Amino acid sequence: RAESMPVENLYADLLDLDFKLKWKPDNYRSLTLVVEYLYNSRPVEEEDHEVIDTKSSGSFAALDYQFRRRFNAGMFYDYTQGAENEDEFRTGYGIFAGFSLAEETTRFGLVMRRNEGSAVPESYYSALVQILWSLGPHKPHSF
Repeated sequence: RAESMPVENLYADLLDLDFKLKWKPDNYRSLTLVVEYLYNSRPVEEEDHEVIDTKSSGSFAALDYQFRRRFNAGMFYDYTQGAENEDEFRTGYGIFAGFSLAEETTRFGLVMRRNEGSAVPESYYSALVQILWSLGPHKPHSF
């Protein structure tokens, strides 16, 4: 669609804000708060070849509580507007829990989520099982 636009008119303004707060009193407990925000403004060519400025944004927040060395649980919320239509949006929120079999290399998790918004024909719940692993030598991160 952008072929009819001159190259010098193809641009986007992006703003990204990230925040992370971690409290770790010992190796067995921690509380982590993550908040992210993304803003986008760019020209979009419509079907009638009119170019309009489109603005959209999205955000994410999560609270993760490690209550034992290998176990964690938490909650999250996310929101996003449509890339070409700011009146269209999706939102989701839910809970998660995880178990780390081996620190920094293998993790199993369960995520329960509710999805809704104007871009979703009907609100629905979803469940996801996660298996994360890494191969090779890897030293633990200190943060």
